[in-house]
Amino acid sequence: MKRSAENILASYIDALHPIIYINHFDFKVIDAAIAHVGQGAKCVEFNNALGLVDFKTKSPMKGCSLEEFLKLTMDDGFEQQTFLILKDVHRELDNPKVIAYLKRIAENNLYNENYSATIFIISEVTVIPRELENYITIFDIPLPTIDEIRGIIRAFITDMEIEVDADTIDEIALSFKGLNEFQIRQILTLAYQDGGCITRGDKALILKEKEQFIKKSGMLEIVNFSESIEDIGGLENLKEWLYRKAFIFRELDKAIKFGVDVPKGIMIIGMPGCGKSLTAKATASLFEIPLVRLDVGRLLGKYVGVSATQTIVEYATFAILHLIGVPSQIANGIAVVCSATYNFVMNRNVTFKSSSNFTRSVALFVLLWIWNFTFSTLLIGWMPGATGLSPYVVKFIAMACQFGWGYPLCKYVIFR
Repeated sequence: MKRSAENILASYIDALHPIIYINHFDFKVIDAAIAHVGQGAKCVEFNNALGLVDFKTKSPMKGCSLEEFLKLTMDDGFEQQTFLILKDVHRELDNPKVIAYLKRIAENNLYNENYSATIFIISEVTVIPRELENYITIFDIPLPTIDEIRGIIRAFITDMEIEVDADTIDEIALSFKGLNEFQIRQILTLAYQDGGCITRGDKALILKEKEQFIKKSGMLEIVNFSESIEDIGGLENLKEWLYRKAFIFRELDKAIKFGVDVPKGIMIIGMPGCGKSLTAKATASLFEIPLVRLDVGRLLGKYVGVSATQTIVEYATFAILHLIGVPSQIANGIAVVCSATYNFVMNRNVTFKSSSNFTRSVALFVLLWIWNFTFSTLLIGWMPGATGLSPYVVKFIAMACQFGWGYPLCKYVIFR
């Protein structure tokens, strides 16, 4: 972790931020940063698999639950400055007793001048109980800069006792942008094992390995292509502009050093078949950079898909029951129960991936759907007679209203 990030972490501790939540997978990097900023502090570690662990040696010391660990260590802050380091505990943060212990430690740290304890929660999954929102500070680990990537490469080639010229280091450093230190070292090791050295030719390997990391996101993919700028017919002004900017991208590091403005991007808009995709592929080829496609459908699918399916379930159930002669209000009640059950399961586990208290979420959700049922039943009972509208149309209007208040309530209250 770079020094500027460690300085920010130290400032949070000095400013009495009681709980610092670090969303990261590499415990070794975080441990090194905590050890550096906490010289002289007592570091006590809890691992969700092993219980109480020696922070330096990582040897298990006492098998215990998070609740037992906090009860055992919460008074350590009265003796000396203490860091409580909790790893992979996100699934335990819906336990009321755990929340109570964390809150007590946080309040002691803030209001008792004889107490000094900072809690670090380290996990790849961010779960923040509503009761602790005001006590938690999210700390993000920035990706390495170009200079830091060069440092990682130089440290690697020193360890491997190989020689790589400065121009090659600069060139492959740009290819590593967007990766963290762990991923960079993985690829450097793979390149070294493959050829016993690091060369410009390893840019292809870096791109291939980047593709692996990108695929894991589920929303991005590297696009393979063979098109070039010569394949574009017309668009002469655009091609001229791209040729000029290609010189910048090929020597991007040097361009930045000399203060040359780097283009932030270009939006291409047009009818289907006018050459938008071809231009994107040709531009990537000209600039010698990878082309990445974002699947917007997947990005929005978990939000739109659940709501759309729930709407279909509710409306279809209502329509079928009404068509076979079930009274409108009874059909509406059955439809609401079916869609509510589906909505709760999918929103909690898919849309919001909530770890909030289950009983609380159920209670709030039931209240919401009692209101939805009451609202839609009254509307269906009154509006057809008053306006002459079909019950099917009125049901659709009721569902549109329910969506208007249902989504924000689910996101910000029920599943938070």
